[in-house]
This record gives sequence, C-alpha cells and structure tokens, in this order.
Amino acid sequence: YITRVPDWLIVDAQRLRQILFNLVGNALKFTDHGKVTVSVSVSNEKAEAGNSVDLVITVRDTGKGIAAENLQMIFDSFSQIKPSNSTLEGGNGLGLTISQRLAHLMGGQLSVESILNEGSSFTLMLPDVLVGLNNLNSIPDTSSLETRFFDSKVLIVDDIADNRLLLKELISFKGISVMEAASGELALQYAKSHHPDLILLDIRMPGIDGFEVNRRLKDCPTTANIPTIAVSASVYNTDKELFIQAGFHDFLSKPLQFNELLSILHKYLDVKYSS
Repeated sequence: YITRVPDWLIVDAQRLRQILFNLVGNALKFTDHGKVTVSVSVSNEKAEAGNSVDLVITVRDTGKGIAAENLQMIFDSFSQIKPSNSTLEGGNGLGLTISQRLAHLMGGQLSVESILNEGSSFTLMLPDVLVGLNNLNSIPDTSSLETRFFDSKVLIVDDIADNRLLLKELISFKGISVMEAASGELALQYAKSHHPDLILLDIRMPGIDGFEVNRRLKDCPTTANIPTIAVSASVYNTDKELFIQAGFHDFLSKPLQFNELLSILHKYLDVKYSS
C-alpha cells in the first residue's frame, strides 16, 4: 500500500532494496498462514514544500509473532528466536541485524512491534529523504541511480565473521565479486592467487595484523600495486597519516559510513551508472 508518497525520491536504492529483501523474506519465512503486506508513506508535511520527506516503510505479517521478552534481542547477531509452536526450522540469522545496520548507515532506524501468535510489524524510517525532480530531461543525481562496477574483485580481510558479512552486504553491487579472508595469512594467499582489484584490510587481527599484511603485499612484485584500504576504529588524524605512511592507499573508520565506503569504491574501481 502506497499513501501520499512523491513520485521521485533520491535514496540509496541498492541499500533500500537489501533491507526490504531481508524484511519481506523474514516475514514470509515465519508466516505459514495469512498474509504479508508492505506499506509506504511519509510522516511529515515537507513533501508539499517539495523539499524532503520522512519515508516510512512497514512490513507486516500474520505469522507466529515474537514474545515480548525476545523483542530486545531480535536484532542481535546470530540470535536464533524460534516462533512459538512453529514447525519452521532455523532462526533469524543475520538478516535483521544487517538490515538494522544498513538503516543506521542511511541515517534511519528500524523498529519492531509484535504480538505472540498474532504477527509482527517491522518499520523502517528514513528521515529527510530528498524529493527528486520529476523532469526526466533533468541531469540525474547519481545517488538515485543503480551503481555497477566492471568485473571488480574485492578482498575483505577481517578475523570477525560478522564484520566481513556486513561489509560484504554493503558492497554487494553488480559487477563486484567478493572474497573473504579471516586472517592475515589467508589474505596474503588470496591476494597472490586471485589478485583482487581492491583490498579492505582490518588493522587489528590476531597473528599477522593489518600493517604486516600490507607491508608484505607491498614487498611482493605481484601484489605491490593492489590498492589497500585500512579499516580501523581509530579516528585520530595522526593515525590516518600513519596508515598512509605505512603504504595504505586510503582509510575507512569504524563504524563504517556507507557514503565513505562508496566513495572508496568509486575511487579505486571502474564504475558506471544505470537507471
């Protein structure tokens, strides 16, 4: 159901599509009878002024629902909350966790309401979404277009599986092939055998840390020219300069900001846009 929504909105379609895919998929998974509905609306009056809207998307189901004591953990990584009396196997996995993080990266929030044995309602709220021009002859804003990359290989290096999965979701654009390495040793092997176009390298890892991995990559003729991006929770400018001096091409700070990550991809990979 779509209520009073502008025809054109400037929004990150790739991330929004992933969130909705996860929410609708989760609703279908745990609804064996009844229905799943998706409603779209705006929650303020800015639309009339033609500036921006607070976009609200709600996914409702008539499934088994979630007990009140489990609502707080529904977005936790790897939580396995099984609906009461349900014959469905498995839990929520990381889909809801990733959806919540993507919502935060887009400046929004994801909330849930549920009644056991009656159903659940997940609401995505994105504030201050710009209203786009409805003139098809106007110059397109690339933020409203689908991003494609030309057969690019990206290696994600992080010893924490949850971090790798989130980063993989964030860069799941068409044309990007993602490889994962859970250690510095594996990162060196994959870099030499697969020669990725870009390496996103976590700094703090057991064993060989990010600095040492980067040093060995630069010392090897076959991997020396691969762009390496340091990924770290450090936000100090002196540390950023240290990464560059150590041979990293660029730096990403945790928690990751989608616009910064997208800027890195555009800078080091071949990109095109399609409507």
